[in-house]
This record gives sequence, C-alpha cells and structure tokens, in this order.
Amino acid sequence: MFFPSLREARSLLCRVIMREMMNRWMEKRIQEVTTGCIYISGAVEYDDRAASAVREQLVHSVTMWRDALMCAIRQSKDEGPLRQDTDPALMPFELDSFTLGLHHDACFLHLPEAVQLTRDALEKIFTSYQTAGSNGGAQTGAPTGASPAATTVASHHTDSR
Repeated sequence: MFFPSLREARSLLCRVIMREMMNRWMEKRIQEVTTGCIYISGAVEYDDRAASAVREQLVHSVTMWRDALMCAIRQSKDEGPLRQDTDPALMPFELDSFTLGLHHDACFLHLPEAVQLTRDALEKIFTSYQTAGSNGGAQTGAPTGASPAATTVASHHTDSR
C-alpha cells in the first residue's frame, strides 16, 4: 500500500510540474505577443552572426530551458505520466514550434484566435504523449494564473490594425 502510493504521488508530481512548466512558458510567450519576444527576435537577428556575448547569452538561456524541459520529460517517462516512447528531444521541438506559430499568427497576421489555437495545440500534445489511463493533469480553458495579456492579446491586435 505504501510503495504504490509513493509511485502514484511521484507520477502525479511529475505530471503537475511538467504541465505547470509548460503553462507558465506559454503564458510568458502570450504576454510577449504584445511586447515582443527577445528569444525569437534574438534568434532571427543573431542566427547567422559570429559569436558574440549577446548571441552566446541567448543560446545559453534557450539551452538551459530546453535542458530543464528535457529533464522533466525524462522524469515524467520514468514515473509514468508520459509514454515510454516519448522522445525528450522531439517534444521540446514541437512545443517551441507552438511559440513560433503563436508569434507569427498573433503578431504578423493579427489572428484573434492565435492564443486559443496555441492553448489547444499544447493540450493536444500533452494528450498525445500521456500514458493510457492517465488524464495528464488535463485542464480546460486558460492555464492556471493566466495573465490579463493572454485574454486581451487578440483585441489588442485587432484594434491596432
């Protein structure tokens, strides 16, 4: 009784930590739709430049985030919330693609549904990677602690045209 409870608790904790990491990450990206994202802009500006302190700091920051996310993915695989065939390198790539899609659709195309599409994509990826019988900590609607920017970004861009 004791050990199965501990295993279930670790599994639940991994699921919650990973989902919260992603929800907070996504909320930050949503806020940056109205202010600009230094990581996206920096990647575009410095991708083809020689090494510099700014470029190296951007690379370091992004690498730290991806490493932390890959660690959470590996732990979630070990503890059960994520399927064993989950690729810890592919999942962050997919999640980062949502950031670029959000930036493109909200900032460039001014699509009011960009934020909700991003949230739906995030939920879909969590569902696709979760183990059978796991609810993956599924939530509906805006993530916990959704920022006011997340709910007003669409109107901001629609009004600014």
